[in-house]
Amino acid sequence: MTSHHMDWATRNLLRGMTSHHMIGRPATCSVDDQPPHGFGEPQPALVTEPWNDQTMDEPAPVTLIIRRGHCLTDLIKAFTNPDILNTEVFIKMRLPNGKLEEGEGSGVTRDCLTEFWTDFYERCTLGGNALYATSTSSLKDTFLQYVSEQEREVLVKALEDFNSVDTDALFDALEAHECQQVPTKDNLIPLLSQMGHKALIQAPIVLPQDALNDVIQQKTPTGKAVKELLQFPDEMTPPQTAVARYLKRYVGEVDLSTLQLFLRFCTGSNLMEQTIKIQFIETSNFERRPQSHTCGCLLKLPVGYHNYPDLRSDFNSVLTSSVWVMDII
Repeated sequence: MTSHHMDWATRNLLRGMTSHHMIGRPATCSVDDQPPHGFGEPQPALVTEPWNDQTMDEPAPVTLIIRRGHCLTDLIKAFTNPDILNTEVFIKMRLPNGKLEEGEGSGVTRDCLTEFWTDFYERCTLGGNALYATSTSSLKDTFLQYVSEQEREVLVKALEDFNSVDTDALFDALEAHECQQVPTKDNLIPLLSQMGHKALIQAPIVLPQDALNDVIQQKTPTGKAVKELLQFPDEMTPPQTAVARYLKRYVGEVDLSTLQLFLRFCTGSNLMEQTIKIQFIETSNFERRPQSHTCGCLLKLPVGYHNYPDLRSDFNSVLTSSVWVMDII
């Protein structure tokens, strides 16, 4: 399996939420709107994975077993463990019937995170705009996670015993982040907090508003843009050409919400990111339905659609289902 794990920023966002630094939509955000978790419901499972190249000092990679339909509560519970920030994390999904999905890899991870943020947006926020709250007391610790491992070792040693740290190594670590002050035992903590504020809060703000709008527009799907993501075989039979035409029509007619579901079904993410490869398959009328492989962004499309309403009906049925099964590895 290709190594697909959760990035540092996502892990810290989840970790911060478990410490009540919730993300809200102003000005009526309620941090008390955390979703309820029923009594007696199982905890998300944590499985330690063997790793042949792992050294004694490295934490073992873990696989989170997340329940379909419970990504929000399960991920938050899993990230109450602070050690997970320094661990390579993989995700497997458990179906409502208790069985594990066979699908794995980057597509499953994208789908899980998409479900998490969709549920979070719907159940934990109010209003219309996003606001990222922060606590200055956490800037030092967060900055230590932001720097490289070598820099972190030097800075942590300086915090523990300033007089024993290698001065040149300390200066190099601070200079790499444009620190202009001379560090001392007394000013190191506020110095790291200031550097954290600059690196994590001030630096992202310099993104021009127009550039931010461009990024949002590029990621927001439209019928025309999604059509351009569809990659059909170079040569198609007449029935395949007809089905391709039906699919383009469907993508061009549906609303934004359905278009996002279509992207998530094909790629695991509801944003404009990946080219969608189309593969035509032969099925019986009973088994006829669209299939997807999110890790490879592959859409398997039956050629047994003799008219547009049949394709539209099958896609609407699949996309409005509350649980999707990732059954392709």
